[in-house]
Amino acid sequence: MSANYYGHEFGRPRVGTETTGMMHFDEILRADGGPPSATLQDRGVYRPRVVRIGYSRYTDPAQIQREIDGIWNKCWTVAAREEDIPNVGDMTRYDLVDTSYVIVRTAADTIKAFHNTCRHRGRLLCDGRMHADKFQCRFHGWTYNLDGSLAWVPSRQDFPNVKNEKYGLLEVRVERWGGNVFINPDPKSRPLSAALGVLAEHFKESPLEDRYTALLMRKKIRANWKLTQEAFMEAYHMVETHWDALPFSGDANTLYDCWSADNNDYCISRVLTPLGVPSPYLQDSVSAEQALQVFLRSMGFSGEAPTGEDIGKLRAFAADVRKQELSRMFGRSYAHLPASQLIDAVKYFMFPNFHPWWGEGVPLWYRFLPNGRNPGECIMEVRLLLPVPASGPRPPAAAPIEVDFEQRCSEIPELAFLGHIFDQDMGNIPFVQAGIKAAPRAFAAPTLARSQEASITHFHEIYGRRLAAG
Repeated sequence: MSANYYGHEFGRPRVGTETTGMMHFDEILRADGGPPSATLQDRGVYRPRVVRIGYSRYTDPAQIQREIDGIWNKCWTVAAREEDIPNVGDMTRYDLVDTSYVIVRTAADTIKAFHNTCRHRGRLLCDGRMHADKFQCRFHGWTYNLDGSLAWVPSRQDFPNVKNEKYGLLEVRVERWGGNVFINPDPKSRPLSAALGVLAEHFKESPLEDRYTALLMRKKIRANWKLTQEAFMEAYHMVETHWDALPFSGDANTLYDCWSADNNDYCISRVLTPLGVPSPYLQDSVSAEQALQVFLRSMGFSGEAPTGEDIGKLRAFAADVRKQELSRMFGRSYAHLPASQLIDAVKYFMFPNFHPWWGEGVPLWYRFLPNGRNPGECIMEVRLLLPVPASGPRPPAAAPIEVDFEQRCSEIPELAFLGHIFDQDMGNIPFVQAGIKAAPRAFAAPTLARSQEASITHFHEIYGRRLAAG
């Protein structure tokens, strides 16, 4: 997308505007014509229980330990992407609160994870992204093989009780899906497949393993990790926060799905926002034809576009433009893909903090992590996952761009138009954290929409169960 795609000329929605008579997401899909996506036809019918979510979940320092015990030490979480460590001996550090892990490729198709702690006096073994044929502590030189076994102890005679078979690095479980490396510190946990729910089946149409990290941003934010990720679990905020994208974004047309299991095995939700159509809040001031024109500008298209109000025809044109662009960039054929897979915003959520996007419309990847033990800080990681070119080889993963608390995302050239969008979100999130801390105790809980914020309700339902079980 171009950095100059915003529909400023149409202005903000008028206060009091209603969205009655708007098209349902399914109606937009039917207007597209052609064979429907099996993934988008599969709907999550789980209805989460409405429970009171106390603001203390976001502000109480004691909540940090509860999350360690009930979530971070019990759940599958994404620790890395496979392309972060493409070669044998490549390793990367993964921190969760005050625990640190090292993820290492030990063979061409084998990845292991260990507690990032020397068995001698505890120094971290991996300081970031590294490459080595062994782990060697920089304090006293204790050395471990890539498989975690103890290899060498200086002055070994001074450690008569240290046996190689008992003093290797402490290993944690690793499983992989979609090019993502997951770890789980709990040896008794169910396999990753149980936690993935519908993701494994749905992403067969849009496999994440066929992508690589073209951009990686790590943004520090003065807000709790849960509160921050919840800002990206609904499109309800678009009408105010991203008002300049409404001329081509069907925010109120968004479809929400939830999938869950009674035994807490999985908690999956999805947000489906159609693009290339005007927001129902602007239906009286922006035509379908104008919506297409603004959307095409966002894609950098400057040619002649079709006219009229046939939404299916207009979206099909936008999809064809996208097909041509992708084929030119990556040498792949996209002729078989339906319009929605090419242009719409389709984001999934996997408990507790992983947000993979589906399709070619917005090929992003989010992860939200606590920033140490401060309940009012977190780190949001954003990856742009582009298709691996058909001609190969797999491009190297981009190095992380560190963005500090006060730094604006729009100051990062690599983010292009995404910088503006994230700045709009960051203009709210820290102030929400401050607002919930200031809320009077009698009203210290959010009021959530039944449908448009169901993903947040769903998350907190499972969050509460996990903490109670932990």
